Amino acid sequence: MTVQAAGHDAPKAGFSLYDPKLRGIAYQVVMLVVLVALVWTASSYAVANMARLGIPLNFNFWNQTAGFEINQTLVPYSALSSYGQAFWVGLFNTLLVGAFGVVLEGIVEPMVVGALVMRRPFSSTSVRCDPRPRRFTLPEPVD
Repeated sequence: MTVQAAGHDAPKAGFSLYDPKLRGIAYQVVMLVVLVALVWTASSYAVANMARLGIPLNFNFWNQTAGFEINQTLVPYSALSSYGQAFWVGLFNTLLVGAFGVVLEGIVEPMVVGALVMRRPFSSTSVRCDPRPRRFTLPEPVD
């Protein structure tokens, strides 16, 4: 049993926008509804415009000849290959660049951070770096 202070009402049960947890949930629901509405509107416009222009909504092009070269490939590819194979070449090239970036970051980042941490602060020969904290005082006001 809890004791209530005089003049204070007990917390009300139910929905209140003053409750941070419920307010957060309400904001998330509103944002989800807005996002779904935007995606639905954009996709319906895209489907209507593609139908108006006679563009099919399928992946039949996947097996058509691409007709272009890709310089760096991890899998066999030529200008006579299909768009599907070009997609896979692009995906594998992206994964290769990502893996290279992760490895390079793992090597370079500790060296850069270590160099920044270990370097001494800039100081000229006439100014010495004093590690003690300085205390500044304000001048006395003139009457």
